[in-house]
Amino acid sequence: MNLSFDDLQSICTWARSDWPRLAQQWLERGYDSPELRTLADLVDSTRAEVAVSVMPSVLRSLGIEVADEGFSEYEASGFGARCRAAFAVVQADLDRTGFGRFQMSPYVTTAGSWITAYAQTSDGRRWTNDGLGITSYTNATQIVASAASLVCDTLLLCKRVRWPRCAAHQTKYLVSRYPSWRGDHLVPADPDGEWWCNSDEPHPVNRLGNLQAADVVPDTGSPTVGR
Repeated sequence: MNLSFDDLQSICTWARSDWPRLAQQWLERGYDSPELRTLADLVDSTRAEVAVSVMPSVLRSLGIEVADEGFSEYEASGFGARCRAAFAVVQADLDRTGFGRFQMSPYVTTAGSWITAYAQTSDGRRWTNDGLGITSYTNATQIVASAASLVCDTLLLCKRVRWPRCAAHQTKYLVSRYPSWRGDHLVPADPDGEWWCNSDEPHPVNRLGNLQAADVVPDTGSPTVGR
């Protein structure tokens, strides 16, 4: 039986030293292979490097194509590709609105309880948002909106630039939104996520990935914080 997408994501949420226990859980869920049993037998070992050396062969035995050299659970799980795709959508909005001088990409860390992605600038400046970034638990509906929010906050805190600001309201900036429930109230948005003006009377501006130069206050080439 091939490993499901959801079970594959768990390699990003379990510490490497706990992968033998994860292997035991996979056996209980009905997966089986000699390689998986080998990993499960390492449960008394706390050496993460041992589990890392075994995991590529385990994944291959369960239908996931990975290489031994340079193994990364971030890439093997597909999390890396999903993050890069989400940030590419936001970068397209930066480019289209005249802010292409800021090139943003995901910065991935395993410093916390699980792998987390944040936004970083081309010169390596980043803000880790008090640990609230994109994880393997972030679903497909949320991931682009989350990337947009991280980009906005990182530009504000690291570059002192408020992007994107609503062209109609000048001082109000746009926030990313996706359809969600708050209590029994549905917060509306395009299924792919939208930019909304954060004014006293919030209104949709455009879809994420389709923001236009006419939607925002132009880039002045200088910091905009406090304006």
